[in-house]
Parts: sequence; C-alpha cells; structure tokens
Amino acid sequence: GIQKPSPTSLPKYLIYTGDTITYPAPSVARNANFTIKVNSIYNYGMNSFSGKIGLALFDNNNTYLADIKNTNDLTLNSGSGFPTLTFSSINIANQVINGNYRIYCVYKATPANDWQIVRTEVGKPNYINLSVTSNFIYFSTPTNESPVLQLNSLTQNGNFYNNKIGRINVSITNNGKEYNSFINIKLHSTTDNNISQLVSSKNINITAGETRELNFNDSIKLPAGNYYLSTWYSPTNDPNANMFVQLGNNTAVTILATPTGDPALSLISKISFPDASIVYNNMAVLTAQITNTGGLYEKKMIAFIFPKTGGSSLTYIGYRDVIIEQNETKNITFQGSINLVPNDYLVAIYYQNNLNAWTGFTPTNFSQLNFTLVDVSTAVLPIELNKDLVIFPNPATNQITIQSINAIRSYRIFNLLGEEILNNKTIAGNEQSINISSFKSGTYIIRIETETGIDNLKFIKQ
Repeated sequence: GIQKPSPTSLPKYLIYTGDTITYPAPSVARNANFTIKVNSIYNYGMNSFSGKIGLALFDNNNTYLADIKNTNDLTLNSGSGFPTLTFSSINIANQVINGNYRIYCVYKATPANDWQIVRTEVGKPNYINLSVTSNFIYFSTPTNESPVLQLNSLTQNGNFYNNKIGRINVSITNNGKEYNSFINIKLHSTTDNNISQLVSSKNINITAGETRELNFNDSIKLPAGNYYLSTWYSPTNDPNANMFVQLGNNTAVTILATPTGDPALSLISKISFPDASIVYNNMAVLTAQITNTGGLYEKKMIAFIFPKTGGSSLTYIGYRDVIIEQNETKNITFQGSINLVPNDYLVAIYYQNNLNAWTGFTPTNFSQLNFTLVDVSTAVLPIELNKDLVIFPNPATNQITIQSINAIRSYRIFNLLGEEILNNKTIAGNEQSINISSFKSGTYIIRIETETGIDNLKFIKQ
C-alpha cells in the first residue's frame, strides 16, 4: 500500500480504497462462481475519473496476467465513490493452471489501454492471495502487510509531578512491515476516564524487525493522583490519521504535587575526561557525578572552557537539559567539539539557578579541571620519535604488539571520542600482544605506562 495523499496535492484523479478486499470463504470448488468485494473505493484526486474499475489476475511477481471482471464505464467526481463495490459470478477455472496468484482491484481510465492497480492505505494489503488446485481455489489475506508492533516496556524515569517534566521510556519491536506514524503517550485517571492527558506525540519510524528505545520528555498537566500510563499507535499506519488504538497494557503511575524547595546541587567527585593530558578537539567527553539534597532540579547545565589561567569563557560543550530528583545522584555527561587551537585550558561546569543565571558547582576544586587539547588531525605518532617503544603492525587487523625497552606496567585504549575501550593493569615484561579483532574499523589511541613514564601512540584498526 501507499500513504493516503492529500486530495489538494493531486493534479489528477486517484482511485483509492481505504479498506480491504474481501472474499466469500477460505475456499470454493475450482469450477464454482464466487464473489469479491472491494470496500471504500473513492476518487481522491482533483479531477473526475471516467473509465472502468475491475479485478485482475497477477502472478506472485506482480506481473499482470488477465482481467477477470470489470464494471461498465462510469464516472467518479472528485471525492465520490462506493462504500462497497461487489464483483459477482467470477469464474477463473478455464483461465489459469494450478499455482499461486494474486487478485488486485484495478482501474482503466478512458481512453487509456492499460489497467492500473488501485492504491490502498499504508499497512493494508491491496490484493488477496489465490491458490488454485485441481479441485479447489483457496483464498487468503496477505500476512505481514502491515506493521505488527509489540510493546516491550513502558516505564517512567523518575517521579511524575504536576506541572513538571515527566520522563517516559518506551521499547517497541516491529514484527511486520515498516511503521511510519505517530506514537502517543497518554495518562488517564484510574477512576474517571474523562480525566486524561495526551502527554506526548512523536512521528516515529520503526523499520521491519527493528526494536526502538524511545524517550518522551514532556510536561505533566494533571493534578496529583493515581493514573494509568499508556502507549497508542495508528493501526492504519497513516501519519494523517485521527484514530489511534492502545498498544500493550497500562502502567500504573502516581502524579505527585508540584515540589517545593530549592535544589541543592554539589559534586561528589572531581569532574573528569578519560585522560586530561590528551583531549581531542573533534569530540571531548567530560563526566560529572552530581547529587541533589534539595528540591527537584529541572533546568540546564553546561561545561565552559576557559584559558588555563582563568578569565572569560572561550567556548562550551554539553549544553543540555538535566533533571535530578531530591536525594538523587546522577552521572552527567558533557560532550562536543572544542574549536580552539591546541593548548592547555581549564574546564568548569555550571547549572542554571532559579533566576536562570549560571552558577558554579561546589566544591570548587571538584568542578574545575585543567586539560590539554590536541588536534586529532595533526597529532603526531610518537612511534617515530620514541625508538624505545614501538607498536606493530600498524594498521592492524586482528592483533597489535607493544615492544618496549623499559618494562610495561599498563595500557589503556581510547577511541577518538575519548571513550575507554580496553585497559590492562597487570602486565609484566617488555612485550604485550593485544587482540583487537572485535574493534570497529578506525583510529585509536593507546596510552602506555612504562617504568620510565607514559606515552600516547596512535594505531589504525582496518
């Protein structure tokens, strides 16, 4: 099927069925007459249609074989059509050999010579299957012609508060055809279905066989009380549809009264890069562990970059919305590109207060960090500069080997996002082989500690 178009977008007629093609029974005798009905067939184009509408036989490769029944010449003005179009006394016994076929609803405009397949809504088959044997004709509706959505989980992330952002996580698997319509999240009272709220609505694409993890963050408007949380989808797979049905079961939730009291944020450890001595400018990843001992926090945070000696900020990374409950501790990540020349800098994280002004975290020695910025495109491999430490082969496919004149104590491997991929702190000796067969293709940084110091080397996984 295809998506139902807007009538005003069509320069000509469009013969279109909004429902299914039905057959009389699962099977009939091969020589028997049978009836097929086409439901809700209309002209959704701008111009009138003049011609015939009928049924045609196709093979399973959608190759036209023959027309088997059609109307007399008719005219359908724009927007007009038939709730049901019935084709009776159909007999195909002498037209086909034993095998599998399809029957489509078709149309032929005057004076055109070729039959065209009638379009249908996304998710609804525009044909029926036909299996012809020596004695019987078997009918069936095509399977998996529409999305088959399965709700894996529907959970709230943190508390729900009146007039605050509610965080909702949804996991959906599509066991049918591609889904391309809205997923809605609703709340309704456990005692009165007239009390409800459409919390969030997103146009979601879920391909065949895909599992999507969806996050909905929107304001809760309902008063404090007990509610059911539910997920809804379009059974017609139509982004313009007004009808949605529930997917899966309800989840019981409680909405709390709007919280009072100011948040009280602090750091429980020092902010950190994976390696502050080598932060790559194409993507820096800074982490912070933040606790809130006051009221609900629901505003923005940011990491400003300053000259090493302080002063005005030069740029920032990780500008983002953050929600932290009372007495909750969260790991927050600030990431992004740092478009500055390679040098030593200072990073510090801030949060918005109730007046939306930026406020530094306490304790101050936890919220600030000196680091060295490196341009990844011009970084020099130390291999050529340090003959006491080598890595080979480079590029490599399955394994690299480190050789050092000095004893190797440990190594850590990072990708270019600064994320640690592998580490080993129990090495003894001057040579170490590392299996990299599971790594994705790309460039990596290996930080090697020997008894005389630390070196950073680059290698490529093919």
